[in-house]
Order: sequence, then C-alpha cells, then structure tokens
Amino acid sequence: MRTVRLAAGSSEVFLDDRGPERVLRMSWHAEHRIVVLSLWNGNQCMATFRLPVAQVPVVVQALTSGLAELAHAAEVGAARRDAVVRELWNEPAQPAPLPGQHTTGRASRVSVRAMDAVIRGCTRLRDRLDRR
Repeated sequence: MRTVRLAAGSSEVFLDDRGPERVLRMSWHAEHRIVVLSLWNGNQCMATFRLPVAQVPVVVQALTSGLAELAHAAEVGAARRDAVVRELWNEPAQPAPLPGQHTTGRASRVSVRAMDAVIRGCTRLRDRLDRR
C-alpha cells in the first residue's frame, strides 16, 4: 500500500494494492474533532467513517498490536523453518548399496541419495504440518 500526501497535513491517501482506483482517504477535521476515513473507487466515494479524535489512539494501538503479532508470527515461522532445514541437513546419509545391487556410477548414486533425502525430508515436513 502506498501513501500519497495531499494538502499540507490535512489529508492522506492510501492506494490499495489491488489497483490505483481503490483508495482510502484520511482527512483531519480539527474543528469537529474527527478524522474522516473514506473509501473511494475512482472518483466516487463509496463509504465514510467519522472517527472521533479521542479514539485515534485506540486505532493506532490496534494497528501497532497487529504489526507486532505479524512480526512475531514471521519470526516463529522462520525459526521453525530453520530448525527443519538444520534437521534435514544433519540427517544421516543412506547406507552404501549392498553387494549385488545394481549401481550406475558414483554421480548417479549421489544424485539418488540426495533425492531420497529430499523426499524423506518433505515427507517428514508434511507429517509435522499435518499434526498441527
């Protein structure tokens, strides 16, 4: 979402990611002690909301709390992902082929071993996510 400042401190426009015709406009009206939030589609105002200035801190706190929760969820998700990757990298290699098993060369064995590790890791990850 991008912000466009209109008049000197009296209004701001927030452009929606879904298209430039969708806009949230915030206008301060000190004389009435309100902030007007209006939703626009092109040049047509679709809805307005009159927010008393006394409630602005509550809205700001709600937005701030939401951002903090989002940041925490991203950190937890990244930590969980990193733990799974570490576990996959530390997984023991497949045992060497048994005598009599057909092998087509060292490069192929390494590729097959790597593919097996990826498949096992994906299966374990899927199973973990299914349990949550």
